[in-house]
Amino acid sequence: MTAAVAFGGFVQAQDAKAPAKKPAKKQAPKGGTGVLTPIQDANGLPRVLLIGDSISMGYTLDVRKLLSGKANLHRILTNGGPTSNGLANLDEWLGKGKWDVVHFNWGLHDLKYMGSDSKNLADPNAPTSRQQIPPDQYEKNLRELVGRLRKTGARLIWAATTPVPAGAQGRVHGDAARYNAIALKIMTDNGVAVDDLYALVLPRLSQLQQPKNVHFNAKGYQVLARQVADSILEALGKPKLGGAAPADWRSMITVAETKRDAQGNLLPLQSYDETIRRGMAFILKDHLKWFKGPPATLLDEKGQTQMPWVYYSNLQHNGLPFPSSVDRFVSYPAFHHALAIRTFIGYWRYSGDARALEEAVKLADWNIAHSTPDDWAYGNLPYSTFQEKKPGGFRDKTGLMPDKAAIMALAYLQLHEATREARFLRGAEAVGHTLRRRQRPDGTWPFRVDPKTEKVIEEYSSSVIYAVMLFESLDKLNGNGHYRANRDLAWKWLLNGPIKTKDFRGFYEDIPDRQSNRTNYDCLDTIRYLLANRTDTNGYLQMAKQLNAWVEKVFLDKIKGFDPAEGIREQLACNVVMGIHSLNWASMLLELSRATGDDKMRQRATQTANYITYYLQPDNRILVGFTYPQWWYSCHMGVILYLLDFVKN
Repeated sequence: MTAAVAFGGFVQAQDAKAPAKKPAKKQAPKGGTGVLTPIQDANGLPRVLLIGDSISMGYTLDVRKLLSGKANLHRILTNGGPTSNGLANLDEWLGKGKWDVVHFNWGLHDLKYMGSDSKNLADPNAPTSRQQIPPDQYEKNLRELVGRLRKTGARLIWAATTPVPAGAQGRVHGDAARYNAIALKIMTDNGVAVDDLYALVLPRLSQLQQPKNVHFNAKGYQVLARQVADSILEALGKPKLGGAAPADWRSMITVAETKRDAQGNLLPLQSYDETIRRGMAFILKDHLKWFKGPPATLLDEKGQTQMPWVYYSNLQHNGLPFPSSVDRFVSYPAFHHALAIRTFIGYWRYSGDARALEEAVKLADWNIAHSTPDDWAYGNLPYSTFQEKKPGGFRDKTGLMPDKAAIMALAYLQLHEATREARFLRGAEAVGHTLRRRQRPDGTWPFRVDPKTEKVIEEYSSSVIYAVMLFESLDKLNGNGHYRANRDLAWKWLLNGPIKTKDFRGFYEDIPDRQSNRTNYDCLDTIRYLLANRTDTNGYLQMAKQLNAWVEKVFLDKIKGFDPAEGIREQLACNVVMGIHSLNWASMLLELSRATGDDKMRQRATQTANYITYYLQPDNRILVGFTYPQWWYSCHMGVILYLLDFVKN
């Protein structure tokens, strides 16, 4: 077994002992009565390393006590200091032994200010003061440290830097959040788990942290220790303190043997029709029996039971919520519910199953009822995030995403067409009216914005194609040009911006802003729009071909073992092939093949669709992907939505 290492302070690694011929009785590690005193391993227990500064030193002994009999908890035998110190000493701290888990942090010593005479904790406002490790160097150092840690084979856990309170000597309130944003990008890029100690204590700083001091009181260190211990236990696959360990997701995924024709082309595991019908049966038939979360979590404010997809975006593969992940009780209504509404409508049209249309109506009514108040700056918009059944939260904080409101409004219009119910048209009109009023002079909207105060939380999003489509649709329905100028302004920005620069980003609710990220979801819908509106002279077909070439260059993978099928990765920040995104691209490629007359594109699209049928599991779940530990409602629904394009064509 490889060892995991935790970074939060200095820990001296001990050489791993040779395994005994017979399993020894598990016992608590010996020695280590002081924070910086080495411990002797207890046989049979995994080895964990803490790397960090004085904050980690404050919770080390509590964590060791909580993990007694469960793990050998070591730490570096010093204060870890800044990242520069980590680069100089990491090899010594790791030693020659194997680690099962490493829990690590650098940050508070990087962001602190030093004087020209190397004075520690200098006045940040003094002209000669400087941060010990500026943000750009911090990113470079931390990225190198993570690379070196990954080579250990240990399970890595990044401990987010805890907050700097106002008035703390030698540090600036708010800098911890800035440095955490840099670190989160690195951890996401490297698939490192995050123990968000910052978010844990932020709401309770007055109770847990010393006044005007980055250090914590005894209660604060106990709170930190419990979460640190739980994060380590989760990494080890052990039950958390007072809770259950996540299920072994790999044991719940079946990869069927491939089927091929005489030419070696991939055949579907089962027909598209069967994939669609079984996937919808999973959702429409006794789904509440599969969901194994607490029933109370599905009760709305009126005491009525909602379906799990209203409040949960993802679950374990056995229907249980995750015990501790940061998004374990989070949903993304404006986008994911809109996707589900479109899927329900599509399946109703395909099969005639009235249950699907009923679910679409219920979901749309819920979003209209839970939209922002009419008198807010961004009024009558559905929220892009709900956390623990409350609007906003998680990455959105107090905000929402205007582009996702446009996506939902388009779903309302589809539902109005299906039901002729006027309230859905009114819902779409209300969204359009707000977006019209809040459009900026360049034709865009913020990515995340507080709907009441108009405070911009995150600035850039390429995702304006949905507002373009909404404005056009409303004008067509109303027989006027009320939104024409707004549509033209947004489209002009797209033509001169992302369509040329390929700067497609600012889309996913659970991903923080980063200029280096690139996404493809709104790009694919932009290609569809170009194809639908092409003429012989406007050049839209060439633009569509160029955008598809960019998508394939950046996101396309050949699928080993399922060749010649191809898959599309979701985004650079979550660089994983997923069924929904692969089929979204393949569905678009069908349209592009018809526009260009290129039958090879159609063949490629079909091979990808055939591949995704293998994601359907014996219990009718549709996977995100074969290597993805979470099961997502949006990824299940999205596969059905885009597979309907193949049965129609």
